Amino acid sequence: MKVKEYVPALGAVLLAALLLTAVSFALRGMQEERSRAALEQQLTLLLPGSTDFTHRSGDGHLVQALYEGQTGTVARVRCPGYVYDVELLVAVGEEGTVTGLTVWDAHETVGLGSDILTDHTFLAQFLTTDGTAEVGEEIRPISGATVSSRAVSRCVGAAVSAITGVDVPSQATPWGDAP
Repeated sequence: MKVKEYVPALGAVLLAALLLTAVSFALRGMQEERSRAALEQQLTLLLPGSTDFTHRSGDGHLVQALYEGQTGTVARVRCPGYVYDVELLVAVGEEGTVTGLTVWDAHETVGLGSDILTDHTFLAQFLTTDGTAEVGEEIRPISGATVSSRAVSRCVGAAVSAITGVDVPSQATPWGDAP
């Protein structure tokens, strides 16, 4: 067979690859814009009365970023969960207590740890706390998901500590003495 017979097919493959690369770059910008818009929406829901947010870098460990608004600050915090990291947005008001929180990203065990995404009763226990509430004492864990529950608690404590500057003792490591 002659090489010339493959040139049109090779050209079509290269053109398709170039086209897919261009579409990928175009869609990446759209995805980043949607992510920014979703974050902005969550920030305004977590801190009612705040419309403009100043972004600051986190501590390079658990706190990924801080967003200062007119009525408080929201921390984006990531802590190790049972399966993967759990990421929360935690709002802390001017008085230094949690005014709102939402699970931003989590991929825990379905039917157990994944309940941190939807168990609003569990999440509501952290409201008005100062970051020191412990799972098993003041906070009732999700049944069968103590490690995931502690990850949420650790995220809340890290957020309050980063925002207020008060050293909040963290729960045991995720694999600590979980009952």
